[in-house]
Amino acid sequence: MFSIMNKVIKVAFLVITLAIPVGIFLFLKVFGNNKFDIPVYYQEAGTTTDCGELGADYTIPDSLKAEGKGQLVFFYQPSIADPLEISNQFVRLKDTFNDQMPTFVLYSSKQVEIEGVPTTVYNRQTYDKVLNCAYAAEYSGQYVSVDKLGRIRGYYATDLDEQDRLIVELKILNENGEN
Repeated sequence: MFSIMNKVIKVAFLVITLAIPVGIFLFLKVFGNNKFDIPVYYQEAGTTTDCGELGADYTIPDSLKAEGKGQLVFFYQPSIADPLEISNQFVRLKDTFNDQMPTFVLYSSKQVEIEGVPTTVYNRQTYDKVLNCAYAAEYSGQYVSVDKLGRIRGYYATDLDEQDRLIVELKILNENGEN
């Protein structure tokens, strides 16, 4: 009799031990909301760039927006970034996102050939104006993430840690329907 009672207690304890995590998981699955927010830059007045003050709810100019889709912009300078490195990073991003990849745009002040990447070449003065005024970026050699509404969502360097952060944040924007 004691042996049967001991087995019943062990089975009950095992069932309770397994039921609690399953219950928590199901509760969070049904009632939880697992969304992360990526900051939106320049949403308050008072930010000053070389081109003046950015107004509240700043978006990039309509002439630079991708229609109905987010953008990933890279400002290329030959003295700062190696075209092979940028090409490899683009391939990694393309492989990661496939059809969910935002429109990739490369701006440069000199002609550069990177396979599969459309390049817009400007004279140095126009390039600096697009960099500093339209995208409010401080320097060349960085990525700028722009959501489908034209709001700037992030600035990223070309090192591996920054590339990993870029991928995570683009995934979050895709999941939230903002890219």
